[in-house]
Amino acid sequence: MTKIYAVSNAHIDPVWLWRLREGIWVVRNTVRRVLEVVKKSKAVFAMSSAIIYEWLKEIEPKLLEEVLEAVKEGKWEIVGGWIVEPDCNLPCGESFVRHALYGQMILEKLTGRKAVVAYNIDSFGHNAMLPQILAKSGFKYYVFMRPQEEEMHLPLVFWWESPDGSRILAYRVPYSCVVFGDGFRRHLDRMLEDYGKEHELMLLLYGKGDHGGGPSIEDVKILEEVCRDYNVKVIHSTIEEFFKELLKSRKSFPVVKGELQHHARGCYSAYSEIKALNRKTEHMLLAAERVVSICYSLFGEKYPEEDLRRAWKLLLFCQFHDSLAGTCIPEAYEDIRAVIYEALNKAREIIDIYSQKISSRINLEGNGVYLVVFNLTPFDLKYPVEVEPAWTPDRALLLEDKAVDYQFVETSAAAGTTRAVFVADLPSLGYRVYRIVPGETPVKSEKVPKELEIENEFFKLKISEKTGYIEYLYDKKHGVQVFSRQAAVPVVVKDESDTWSHGIDAYTEEEGCFTASSVELIENGPVRSRIRATYTYGESKLIQDFILYRDLDFIEVRVQVDWREKHKLLRLVFPINVLNPVVTYEIPYGTIVREPNGEEEPGQRWIDVSGEAASLVEKKTYGVTIINDSKYSYSVKGSEIRLTVLRSPAYAHHDPHEVRPGQKYLDQGLHEFKYLIFPHGGSWKEYCGKIFSLSETIVLEPIYIVEVPHGGELGKVESFLKIHPVNVVATVLKKCEKSGELIVRVYEVAGKETKATLKLFGREYDIDIGPYEIKTLKIDLKENKVTEVNLLEE
Repeated sequence: MTKIYAVSNAHIDPVWLWRLREGIWVVRNTVRRVLEVVKKSKAVFAMSSAIIYEWLKEIEPKLLEEVLEAVKEGKWEIVGGWIVEPDCNLPCGESFVRHALYGQMILEKLTGRKAVVAYNIDSFGHNAMLPQILAKSGFKYYVFMRPQEEEMHLPLVFWWESPDGSRILAYRVPYSCVVFGDGFRRHLDRMLEDYGKEHELMLLLYGKGDHGGGPSIEDVKILEEVCRDYNVKVIHSTIEEFFKELLKSRKSFPVVKGELQHHARGCYSAYSEIKALNRKTEHMLLAAERVVSICYSLFGEKYPEEDLRRAWKLLLFCQFHDSLAGTCIPEAYEDIRAVIYEALNKAREIIDIYSQKISSRINLEGNGVYLVVFNLTPFDLKYPVEVEPAWTPDRALLLEDKAVDYQFVETSAAAGTTRAVFVADLPSLGYRVYRIVPGETPVKSEKVPKELEIENEFFKLKISEKTGYIEYLYDKKHGVQVFSRQAAVPVVVKDESDTWSHGIDAYTEEEGCFTASSVELIENGPVRSRIRATYTYGESKLIQDFILYRDLDFIEVRVQVDWREKHKLLRLVFPINVLNPVVTYEIPYGTIVREPNGEEEPGQRWIDVSGEAASLVEKKTYGVTIINDSKYSYSVKGSEIRLTVLRSPAYAHHDPHEVRPGQKYLDQGLHEFKYLIFPHGGSWKEYCGKIFSLSETIVLEPIYIVEVPHGGELGKVESFLKIHPVNVVATVLKKCEKSGELIVRVYEVAGKETKATLKLFGREYDIDIGPYEIKTLKIDLKENKVTEVNLLEE
């Protein structure tokens, strides 16, 4: 006899078509109603999202006490274990770790237990590294709903495996988790038709959702009546009990490897501002922890763990799937922006204070003014730095008494300030001191108005005077024409889809391109050359500044867009000049190879297309990596990279509803972002250290502090953390949540078994790490002891 394990739920979006305040009272009212239902019926209720339990504790602690009593009686199950049910493609890898770390801490503190069932019922796809993150966070089971069968064929229940081999037992809820009233019969009929022959045990989630609700006593009666009619045994249970019975009843399950995609591809690009703020805040919080850990470990400074924990929780709340996906109403985004800015500003404040706790301890005796330039990333770095100290043209910049070339460039202010740029050579997670002294004026930037070809020792770059696009980029080292035709082309695409882009795999209806209104060389000096192309399309305007640094092997491009189009999409197109392309995307704590079929795909900071260099006679591997500071949506057709910049559907428009007159549209107005073009010989894996370094630095650029002469115990150059070889990437340096040791997290990116060396505060530690493994170390500096722990630091 088929057994249906019935678990009631009330999927609650804390923000979506309503503001946060309403989301909180919906939670309270739903909890109150559900408690009455489970007391008076056989229903068992499951609720995720640690933030909900925290709200109950803060606003209505007696209500939380009733919930805990229901948990003891087996009538309420705490699932999820994360702060919210986030988007499962767009947050960085460390954000997923912190969802589990802080979510389980909240649950353990408030309820005395951790969740064992991970639960992201409504998230729009699931990245390939989640099985490892979930398994190393102590979860045993995973429940999700999207993508549905028409989007990706999957078994009902399966072992989900990540590239390192980690597994978690996963169950895809068929059709919907919002089932009530007359919907029971249709839902059960479909379940039995599609899955009843293969599965004796199935899980049914029921109850009203989205805006709360949950089960009713009438729903329980209807469910039992329908199951009797179908000769199906209904068991009111927890999700954990269902999985335990499933494991008893079956010896094996199919294995599914890789990501679970796709649903709502428009969510990778909708609402650029929140996505840019998310990436910036993630990087700033990680940097804040690193700087604080230096001061905590070396100087005995207090570690502001409550401030950092709160800031992380604020950010994680903003990663709720509708929030980060860009599908909420404008009023909801007022609340979301306020929350995420609080987190970002706290990170900035901590970095500002603790970096100066370091710079104030550097021995800076002698004349002149000192620039302490900090590299907040865990990579050795050669990168441009723009500074605005009290700098006049009769000054020289010195490094160890040797002159450093610098160049005056335009400032943000209309008048009264001076900005200079130079290329700094910075150690991994550390700083280097430069000195400003009286001296000769540097070579001034010289404009050459008619010359639109610039070059350095690595590249020759020409911008078309007619179109403003890249005419050609020639790699002098490898003898390769990087692009097969004009590149960095701003293309406008028709997009009549709703905010989510339901039913859309690719955006194919190109309407036209931005056309150039002016192209000019605006800088040409000893540090860099810069060509500015200005374009228009309809009512919109776009500027691309193409910047080539004398000593750097990448091209920087700064983009400004004043976007006025509606129901359109803007992408930048780069036709890479290779044959048989292999396309690699960065994903959270990993990478993935996908087909170059033109479909819209989620990615993190970079995408790479490598193949056989088409411009060479002999077969040689060549590739190009496009790195950006704030975008997440890409497509590749053949060897053509398309970076999706903006989409402009109406706010929270869901098919089949019509857009109303006067409706507001997404992403109208001014936007700014950067991207880097990094051509390379060979596979991207040979340059993985450089790629990850640039990806981190484009978001987390070096900062500088001006100091006058003073004494101190630190030298003029210091590196506090470094890891080798380059295929092992360090991300986290922080204090352990429950003790005084340090936590260091690293992961392997190239698929190689590796023996790595971690240098931390002058000490060395050997690390064995497997292919694509995420490894967490707890380091006791006093005892010089290293212990491997899980992602919960246990």
